[in-house]
Amino acid sequence: MPAVRRVVLAAIFVCGLIVYTITLNTDVQAADSGELQIAGWLLGVPHPPGYPLYTMLNWLVAHVPIANPYARMSFLSALFAAGTLTLIGDAVIGTHEAHAFGAGAQRDRPNGAILAAVASAAILATSTTFWAQATTVNVRSLTALCTAALLWVFLRERPNPIAFVLVLGLALGHHASLAFVGIWLGLIVLVRWFREGGRDSQPRAHRLWLRELALAVLAGITTQVVWLYLPIRDAAGARFAPGSLGTVDGLLFHIFARGFAGDLFAFATPALLWDRLALLPGLLQFQFGYPLLFAMAPSALILLFRRPVQALGLLGAAVVHLFVALTYRAPQTMEYALPAWIILATVLGLGLRELLVWNGASRGVQIAGPVLAGLALGAACLNGVARYPSFAELASWHDTRQAAHGVLENAAPGGNVLAQWNEATPMWALQDIEGFRRDVTVTYVPPAGAHAYEDTFAERAGEAVTNGQGVYATSFFAEAFASHGLCAIPQNELPAWELFPCPVTSPKQAGAIFDGRILVLSVKLPEKAYLDSTVDVIVTVVARGPIIDGDSVTVRIMLPDGRVGTNVDFRLDPRLNPGQVQSVRKQMALPSSRLGGGAVHIVVGAYNGDRQFLNAGGGATIPFATLELGSSKPVLIPANATRFGDAMALVGAHAWREGARVVIDLNWRALRPLDVNYKVSVRLDGEGLYLGHDSEPALGAIPTLKWIAGSEVLDRHVFDVGANRSSLRGTVVVYNGNDRVVLPIMSGHAEDTEDQPMFTVDP
Repeated sequence: MPAVRRVVLAAIFVCGLIVYTITLNTDVQAADSGELQIAGWLLGVPHPPGYPLYTMLNWLVAHVPIANPYARMSFLSALFAAGTLTLIGDAVIGTHEAHAFGAGAQRDRPNGAILAAVASAAILATSTTFWAQATTVNVRSLTALCTAALLWVFLRERPNPIAFVLVLGLALGHHASLAFVGIWLGLIVLVRWFREGGRDSQPRAHRLWLRELALAVLAGITTQVVWLYLPIRDAAGARFAPGSLGTVDGLLFHIFARGFAGDLFAFATPALLWDRLALLPGLLQFQFGYPLLFAMAPSALILLFRRPVQALGLLGAAVVHLFVALTYRAPQTMEYALPAWIILATVLGLGLRELLVWNGASRGVQIAGPVLAGLALGAACLNGVARYPSFAELASWHDTRQAAHGVLENAAPGGNVLAQWNEATPMWALQDIEGFRRDVTVTYVPPAGAHAYEDTFAERAGEAVTNGQGVYATSFFAEAFASHGLCAIPQNELPAWELFPCPVTSPKQAGAIFDGRILVLSVKLPEKAYLDSTVDVIVTVVARGPIIDGDSVTVRIMLPDGRVGTNVDFRLDPRLNPGQVQSVRKQMALPSSRLGGGAVHIVVGAYNGDRQFLNAGGGATIPFATLELGSSKPVLIPANATRFGDAMALVGAHAWREGARVVIDLNWRALRPLDVNYKVSVRLDGEGLYLGHDSEPALGAIPTLKWIAGSEVLDRHVFDVGANRSSLRGTVVVYNGNDRVVLPIMSGHAEDTEDQPMFTVDP
């Protein structure tokens, strides 16, 4: 058995490492991952709590002269993930010994334990969030390894407080959120240790007992020395260091992330908690799929019957951690809940083990064990087959590098680029790690409390334009920029707009002029796109005369027979003064039901409020560009689903009243892996009532950045309608959370369909 055990565990580690290496993200990454790449390369101080253990390990791996540094830092996550699978597999195999708190399992059926361990590892390995974290630069994979180590020590035959406190101390030295799991499991370890130590009443035994307790406390304190990294690097002026970690108060503020204290248990109030808990089945389905959820219930019951103390510890830890994650206000719920997903996979494996090694069980139980294990292992394999293409596709993407590199490359010498967090960090990474365009200043624009972010961004942009030349923005907030007297002209590479004080005195004057008043300076779109997808269209207009309310610009794809294949229209701002610039960004739908493949012609026109075309030198429209359309990828969605671009499909909408509340549950399905943070806007319209609710899906718990092809997400929106009992009409709009660009509805019609009703609410 020991030899077989070692071979199986080695196979689990190697197989996990191979899968994650094949799907590894080997390039610069956005948002927090980009920050961690920079901090790992330069021994910096990331955002609170600082992650000193992870940063030091990341630095060691980053400077190994193999492959590129981005691949090496992502590979560290793959190592942590493979180690997690191995520890979970070993914990599930166990020792097959009875202990004081359980009925015990038989020794003579070890193959069952091996099968259960493989199934448990496969279930966790193919879960959505675990796989995603195993292939990128992040702190969650080390959190997963720490969780697995805690479970491994907790599930040992005899309680070992020194080992448990040592592991818990290392875990807390990485991320304090593991305290919730660690304290619950630690209490049970302590009770078991007291009970077993109390059997011997000899004085010598009591002295050994006190010595063991003292050593455990000392081990826990010793592990916290890792936090000294923060003040040391802060004093050295390390990258991202806040400069306040030299004092005890400043250090504790950073370690305990007090700046986010208001987010902890933010959803624990009775009015909000139920809606958050209602999301739990959807979160579990997102991770594991329905077959594995079906297998988890009997496995947990068997574990409760056979190993009640283990079950109490594991299930209690999962419940506690899930409660904390669900009530925390942040769009990383799936990642924060990762320890709970690991625990649940372990519970399933342990339950299967008890069924498979239960030698004295009835015939029915002996049959149920292999059947349930086969179901779980088969479902895990199917998950892997279904999810592999998405992670392989994500591994092949270099969009983040292309965008960051393009913005820096096109900036003027000494320019200043204002950016949101997810766009700033990859540009910093190119500067700090590769030394590219260090002459350009990249300025992160953080939110300012309750102040609307677009206004905050526009204010910072206005200050930058006043103080210097060559100011760029990676986000385009048309109305906010206009209200601050800013004109924006798109650059060669997006996302980037150069900002000028309005009016612009010397823009490029080449373009199409309509009615002598409207100069279409540029129409930007890619050279190639795919049917049944969307394409970004950016129109830049310069007012050459007064803009009249209702004036619009239209960009159209014309069919050979002269009909409109698809279009996108831009309403011009009547407040534009001569010389002012308006840039508008929308997405054009490319439905295969109306368009054929190959090269299609793009024309531009302008019309007034009466839908009458404005003269463009003798014609209504002007040929502007050619777009090459490739064949679409087949996507399986229900026939009655509403498709939003090529990103997501609304497959169901359910609305009902609860007193003064109206609750809407939207059922989404991802059409492809997504790398854009889309927000869902639900709008209710009735007699004397118009309400809107905008949020990331699932009340912020599952942002679209976490979705892969086929992901199904329950998205809840709640309205307070008071005493209004009228019939209500509901519409749904999906837009990019970074720049507010709306996803078009792929209805196959040329006309705008954003306002079509999706559901109704009866009186």
